[in-house]
Amino acid sequence: KEIKRPTPLSTPVITNAASFLVRPIVPGEIVSIFGEGLSTSVEGAMGFPLPTELGRTKVLVNNIAAPLFYVSPTQINFQVPFETPSGTFVDIVVTPDTARPDSQTTLKVTTTPSDVGVFSAEIEGAWRPIIINASRDPWELVSPSHPVLPGEWITLYLTGLGAVTPVVPTGQPAPFSPLSWTVDPVTVKINAQEVQIGFCGLAPGWAGLYQINVQVPANAQTGLQIMQVQVGRTASSSQYLLLPVGKQEV
Repeated sequence: KEIKRPTPLSTPVITNAASFLVRPIVPGEIVSIFGEGLSTSVEGAMGFPLPTELGRTKVLVNNIAAPLFYVSPTQINFQVPFETPSGTFVDIVVTPDTARPDSQTTLKVTTTPSDVGVFSAEIEGAWRPIIINASRDPWELVSPSHPVLPGEWITLYLTGLGAVTPVVPTGQPAPFSPLSWTVDPVTVKINAQEVQIGFCGLAPGWAGLYQINVQVPANAQTGLQIMQVQVGRTASSSQYLLLPVGKQEV
């Protein structure tokens, strides 16, 4: 049976899968490619370890097969292999149909050791960061109608924070014990006040997903507060969020 050849990629864009910003890619990061003719089918990974081929679609990063989360004709989500060198240029080779090697397209991108991308979703009618109130039982999604209180612990979910220790193989879920912590320093500030971090590393049970557990200061003001998440020592690797803080009842 004749296999229909995918249409060529049209101005493909590679972004952080959480922030959707076009930035240098990071080893271990979850990224998205948007374009045309990226795959001949729609497929999603069914478990771990993540497959390196879905629906005859394959992605190579610096000649290493990348684990795939999802493929479709217009989008591919994959994990950048931890083995990818940082601070240089690498080739990303997308093969929409492995039965037709001539359909592949090569993209050249820059890499960096770490970056910040916080996952968001539509919450109460607006696009907001996914922040979990871990002090509630059961855990609760933080929103303007369900603000966090001073002194409570919250969890953020991110990607792009870079190398971890102990090392977790690319495409494999992070273990629950021992926890895998980030190597590059991470700071979180609420209204310019640095806050306590209980954990910063790969989210157990997931691949390429990071989590940060922080405590809201006891003296935090009420209302929407500016929260800054920074990885590394330069403010350019930061993301700013709005955190709803409620009034502590006496």
